[in-house]
Amino acid sequence: MVYRNFGAKPFRFYNSWLYRDGLEDIVIKVNSNMVNTEIVEPPDVLFMKKLKCIKNEILSWVKKVKETEGEEENSLKADLNDLQMAMEDRDLLEEEVLVFQEGTNRSKELDFFRSLDLKQKSRVRWAKEGDENTSFFHGFINNMKVNNAIPGLMIDGVWETRPSFIRFFRNKFSEDLIERSFLQCYGLKVLDAEDAGLLIWPFSEEEIKVAAFNCGSDKAPGPDGF
Repeated sequence: MVYRNFGAKPFRFYNSWLYRDGLEDIVIKVNSNMVNTEIVEPPDVLFMKKLKCIKNEILSWVKKVKETEGEEENSLKADLNDLQMAMEDRDLLEEEVLVFQEGTNRSKELDFFRSLDLKQKSRVRWAKEGDENTSFFHGFINNMKVNNAIPGLMIDGVWETRPSFIRFFRNKFSEDLIERSFLQCYGLKVLDAEDAGLLIWPFSEEEIKVAAFNCGSDKAPGPDGF
């Protein structure tokens, strides 16, 4: 019989957990509970059990945090979409502006947590599949989009962070022209109805065969390059 017990399963700790509230309280709580126990054990055994308890508590906490943040993110996206639709027709109320700003900040914070996890997970994978169409690549690009977002603009010497500056620039790029002028050209040569219909007529199998067989032999090389 082959002995395959290689010890405890490694515990991967993510740096984004340090930016969330509650992690420090869990460590302090578990540590104090282990200290107050009346069981006398060797220090190394007690330390191992303490780490195991902390690990289990952190994993349970992370699971709850992920579920809560997932629901919160879906709710934020729905609220922000509604406010962005409203901005197209009117200026937001003061309460709506506050909701928009808080929702945007919280959304950026969640994206920041996700980007930290993606970077930590894929430091080794980046050399292999960083330039491929992977989830890490898209996460990295989305994180760059968030970092490159414009939080506000300086308009007439005032730093404007309200979403109303979207309306400001939309009005700048709009035009008052209702009817556009058009040209009337006479004497131009045009196709008759039959020839014009041939332009949108489906290709026949014979035409496809002729086009394929007329391709040069070097147009689609094989694995050996010939």
